[in-house]
Amino acid sequence: MQQDAMMNELEKLEALSVLYSQPIASSSSTAPPSIGESLDNLLAHLHQARHTLDTNEDFSNYIFTDLKKKVEVNKKRVDERQKQVHGSMTKFGKLIDKKFTNTLPSSPPLFTAPEAVTALERVIGSHFLRSGAFDIADVFYSECGMQPPERERANFTEMHRIVQALTQGDLEPALQWSTSARDFLQTRHSTLEFELHRSRYLRLLLEPLPESISVDAYLSPLPPSSVATPAYLYSRLHFPSLYYTHPQCTSELNRLTTVLIYARSPEKLALSRAYADLADIQLRSHDGLKRMFVSEWCKWMNVSARGALREVADLGGNGALARIEKGRKVMAGRKAGSGGGNGAEAWWDAKEELMIEIPVPPNERYHSVFACPVSKEQSTEKNPPMMLSCGHVLAKDSVTRLTKGGG
Repeated sequence: MQQDAMMNELEKLEALSVLYSQPIASSSSTAPPSIGESLDNLLAHLHQARHTLDTNEDFSNYIFTDLKKKVEVNKKRVDERQKQVHGSMTKFGKLIDKKFTNTLPSSPPLFTAPEAVTALERVIGSHFLRSGAFDIADVFYSECGMQPPERERANFTEMHRIVQALTQGDLEPALQWSTSARDFLQTRHSTLEFELHRSRYLRLLLEPLPESISVDAYLSPLPPSSVATPAYLYSRLHFPSLYYTHPQCTSELNRLTTVLIYARSPEKLALSRAYADLADIQLRSHDGLKRMFVSEWCKWMNVSARGALREVADLGGNGALARIEKGRKVMAGRKAGSGGGNGAEAWWDAKEELMIEIPVPPNERYHSVFACPVSKEQSTEKNPPMMLSCGHVLAKDSVTRLTKGGG
């Protein structure tokens, strides 16, 4: 319930803050227009007054009197709108304080060294490029006095161009790239090219094409046919090469070929036991293709699919900071040797690990954690997991103790 109230207030604040947002209902009978509309209205009156003065100066007193009223009316509207913004911002802040009762961890000033500042600015700039906010990135690099990475910008510009095409239902740019990068994708055993062709094939099979898209562009260089369906001709054109380049998809390619017998409509296909899954609209959706393409593109660029700033914000804002602060307070209340609480905290800082476990979602785990079933200890670089001939896996120290007879 509290989360819903926060989201509702955030949506209201966002609508109020946008320059040309729709009027938000208020306690008054007539809600004030957006700030952009009020300013545009005032600007129109100024242009009208100037035009009237240029053509007839006899009405100057009346014009300035009327213009003064217009300025006061629009100023009042802007003030009312700003009052709504500040009221919503205050309410949202109180909801945040009520939801997150723990304070943020206190730490000494960070990023004070020039090298650290440069590294932070580079991460922020890269985040803007990854997000497709190229105008913001240009302003950011200019104000930081840094030279924007032209190669990185060009790569992400091309990536977002292809992603935008996928959003609009155009697979051709992504297919062209996957064809040009086929050798790279094959070294990764990627099925991106196959997934793109399957999505287009199923759309030709089960959906009417938009008027803006011509079937001939999909089927060139095959001659037009008045008997064969577009999906059949598309399979003749592209599936033979996919059998060769994607042997791991052979069984699925066979199913896509034989489904032509049953695919009169998505409803009839859904009734077929062997091919019902192909009627799932998710196979024709481009959302999964966009995520897969971005992942492969970033691998091709030799960068992570998610930026460092996004990772830090997601993990830190997902409760990690609050847990770390709580752990520090607990450690500060204990004594470690003669150093007291500060000594305990300094001891943990020197161990290159957190004092408590921070749960993270599976997609944020970048290395596996192995616990030995014999010693119950987690593996380390000096004590790595080892597989026995029987297939069981133990820590190296446990294997050593067992072979020496001391286990």
